Amino acid sequence: MENRQRLTRQESRAQTRERLIEAARHMFAQDGYGGASVDTIAAAAGYSKGAFYGNFDSKEAIFLEVLERHMAAEAAQLSRLVDAGRTVGDILDSVDAWLDSMNADADWALLAMELQLQARRSPGFAVQHDALYARHRQRLGGLITRLFSMSGKRLPVPAEELAAAMMALAHGLVLQRTQYVDGSDPAGPLIKTVLRSLLAAGSPL
Repeated sequence: MENRQRLTRQESRAQTRERLIEAARHMFAQDGYGGASVDTIAAAAGYSKGAFYGNFDSKEAIFLEVLERHMAAEAAQLSRLVDAGRTVGDILDSVDAWLDSMNADADWALLAMELQLQARRSPGFAVQHDALYARHRQRLGGLITRLFSMSGKRLPVPAEELAAAMMALAHGLVLQRTQYVDGSDPAGPLIKTVLRSLLAAGSPL
């Protein structure tokens, strides 16, 4: 009985944490990093501020958790596309389709840029933020390396540098979305063009 009660407490804590993370994801997307607060996140999840601080040290900490999950899901989606493709052409077609919808939620790219500014203001936050982005670049760089290797082509620059350039392109172009009458996102088509051009021009292994 004691073990079951302990497990129930663990399950309850995990549920509280998940609800706080989901509420934070929604509030950050709706109000931005600066507009969301610990109070509004806790209230949106149906908990007190005490419950928030029982799971997270700060607003920065829960945002990093939300961002890490978003990045991990993005990398996992791309990894599945690479794993599922029988040929390079199959993989590129799948990646093209994914890129067409990559910024369907433009708030995420805007939030990522907002957090870069926060990292410049807060040295302590910058350490965790930069480590998070380094892991994401490494994951994406590994996928890019696999794609070039399957194509029998050499990478023109280190894979992580290419991943960083594509991330910057995606984030930067979101800011220009309002200039397009139909509200379309130019990042996906441009990244597709860059990636396919680099593969076509690459020297053989």
